[in-house]
Amino acid sequence: MKMVSLPTSSDADIKEALKGLKDIAGDLEIGLAVISNKNIDSVVKLLGAPRKPAIRLEAARVLGVSLQNNLAALKEAHKLDLVSKLLLAIEQEDDLKALDRQLFALSASVRADQLELEAFYRSRGDRVLLDVFSKSKEESVRRRILSVIVDVADPALQPESSEGLDQEVSLLKKLDPSLKESISSWCELLEKESIGALGELASEALAGLAKLFPGYCHTS
Repeated sequence: MKMVSLPTSSDADIKEALKGLKDIAGDLEIGLAVISNKNIDSVVKLLGAPRKPAIRLEAARVLGVSLQNNLAALKEAHKLDLVSKLLLAIEQEDDLKALDRQLFALSASVRADQLELEAFYRSRGDRVLLDVFSKSKEESVRRRILSVIVDVADPALQPESSEGLDQEVSLLKKLDPSLKESISSWCELLEKESIGALGELASEALAGLAKLFPGYCHTS
């Protein structure tokens, strides 16, 4: 699949190539071909490239659309260390539209996929998203972050067999003392948000965290 090879002549050419790729990546077979292509690193690198935000946005779109509800593509994504790279891009992003698409790609990566869920917690995604959420004044960004928290915390959206994730969480509790502080902060924040404009999403996320981290997340 040669179309993952991006032009290098100009930002405009790269942006158009990414748009074309995104338009067809929703097909499951093509999405798998995109993620498993040997040149996919050229797309992943654009997440944090010092280029126009529109290019970072389109790169995130390609990845998110390729992975969304595509189990075969998600298996290939494990080889890319994509979750940690997305979290780094999210942490550094200052453009709201690009940030929204990066969060979309992160959600597509971790939703109901055990290995990527584990990667999210190992990479301390809980802390990264807490920092971004706390700093952002934009409701659209805060809503998207809460959607990701629902995906990584709501038991109904986790893999059919969550034993591996439970073991991973147990190990994290032993190895990283700051996890308790981060989860507790999330729960306090979500309880406050549950009576605001983001109430329904906040309540969903809070219920999931309370079940996944009993003792860390106290609800009234």
